[in-house]
Amino acid sequence: KAVLKKTITHHDYKECLLNQQLYRREMTGLRSHAHQIYGEAVQKIALSPLDTKRYILPDGINTLAFGHSDI
Repeated sequence: KAVLKKTITHHDYKECLLNQQLYRREMTGLRSHAHQIYGEAVQKIALSPLDTKRYILPDGINTLAFGHSDI
């Protein structure tokens, strides 16, 4: 959440949706394993144009739920 609030802008959302662009961001955190604390940096997908739960119509913006009668 913090990375989205600090680094992602409205322009990034538009680019992701209209140009099918994937955005990755580095997220850092503290981890512990066997009582040893260490810092960890992980690359994660922040924005993705793909929606695996809905059918994306040819215009690239509107969607329908899978199982809809118009599909």
